[in-house]
Amino acid sequence: MRSIVMMGALAICLAGNAYADAIRSVESPVPTAGSIDEKNPAYVKVRAAFLNRVTKIYFAIGCKALPGGEFGAIPLINYEGKTLIQESMSKNLMDPKLHVMISNAGFAGLNQASKDGQCAYWHHHEEELASLRQEAETAWNDDGSAQ
Repeated sequence: MRSIVMMGALAICLAGNAYADAIRSVESPVPTAGSIDEKNPAYVKVRAAFLNRVTKIYFAIGCKALPGGEFGAIPLINYEGKTLIQESMSKNLMDPKLHVMISNAGFAGLNQASKDGQCAYWHHHEEELASLRQEAETAWNDDGSAQ
């Protein structure tokens, strides 16, 4: 009896998902996946700038130069990603590997910070660090979920 109920619940879920997918396909065009790099150089440029920024933010986190650590940087990364999201939405793109790229950029920044002498960068670029801290504070204060 239990297996019959489970099968019925599974069938209802699958039917509901199929219905939701059909509704979504009517509401908006299906995003394209695939060779984003070849077809959308403007998006690739915005994505590269965003990933470089994520690397820089995590480099600051790894050097303990950014207050709040990763938790404090999340609103800043979200804020920095708005341009990328707007670009992808304007072109109706889906970048399936973006989350992996963001993770790799974060690890690259932390890896850079772990190398001897690299954190001295922030002592030589105090204006950039002050700007990064100000941007993080502004993003934190503007983030609705942080309040």
